[in-house]
Order: sequence, then C-alpha cells, then structure tokens
Amino acid sequence: MVDWCRLLVSVRDNGGAARFLALSPHSLECYRAKGAGPSFYKFGKAVWYAVTELDAWFPACRHSQTAGNLKRIY
Repeated sequence: MVDWCRLLVSVRDNGGAARFLALSPHSLECYRAKGAGPSFYKFGKAVWYAVTELDAWFPACRHSQTAGNLKRIY
C-alpha cells in the first residue's frame, strides 16, 4: 500500500512545496493560478503537490537565455 503522506508536500506547511522548488509561496500560487506550475491535488481548500511532480516540473524550467528568440536588428 502506498503511503501518500510521504509522497505529497503541502502548500500550507510554511510553503513546503515552494521551499522544495526554492520559490516564494506567492510565486508558486501565481504559477498554479496561471496553469504554468507543477500538477497538484486539491482537497477542499488544501493544495498538495506530489514530490514526483515537483521533480518532473523542475527541469522543464531550464532556459539557456532570458530573451527568447532573438533577431538581429543590424
């Protein structure tokens, strides 16, 4: 039997999921509201993240530049 408590990280416990990702709780909330963050579970008002989902989302945030597709203007 799977012990879900060991696999899920709560948002309410001082931003456990945000700490895991080195983000502020507010930033993680904004990602969640825009649908751009990791997948989550919602039970009533409680929001939980699976550790495996946090691990999977983290590499997707890797970028090699900040400006997107650059075009030469000269």
